[in-house]
Amino acid sequence: MRRVFSLAAASAMAVTGAVLAAPSAAQATGCSVTVTCGAVNNNSRFAMHITLKWNEGPDKCARWTGGGTPEIKKCDQQYLAPYGIYGGRMKSGDTYKYVDVDAFTYNSTNFYWAGTLVTKGQWIKMNNGGTRRCTAAVGDLPRCS
Repeated sequence: MRRVFSLAAASAMAVTGAVLAAPSAAQATGCSVTVTCGAVNNNSRFAMHITLKWNEGPDKCARWTGGGTPEIKKCDQQYLAPYGIYGGRMKSGDTYKYVDVDAFTYNSTNFYWAGTLVTKGQWIKMNNGGTRRCTAAVGDLPRCS
């Protein structure tokens, strides 16, 4: 009995560590097999930040408005490593989860969104699902579309 408990405790601690290392995979609201989820492909050497819950959470996010004053909203900022992909249909063990990324930014560098320069820390809100891709050649800022 004591051995079974210690194996279960070790397994639980390993799972907890994995969850802390990646953004939480919460079940998305409004995305499923038939409704496209938002996802990001950070194919750059820069760290990205994402939020799964726009207008909820302990953090503040300045929404990019195309050159006007950013709109400040609540969010839950989560780190996405360089060359990371997150959101959409994600495999978890033998099943799939649907994770909806609501917005993204680069907090440490300016970046381009659809050809327009965006100041670091301003968030791009993803309204229609789909995957947003960001790339950066050596020496360049990330370019996202």
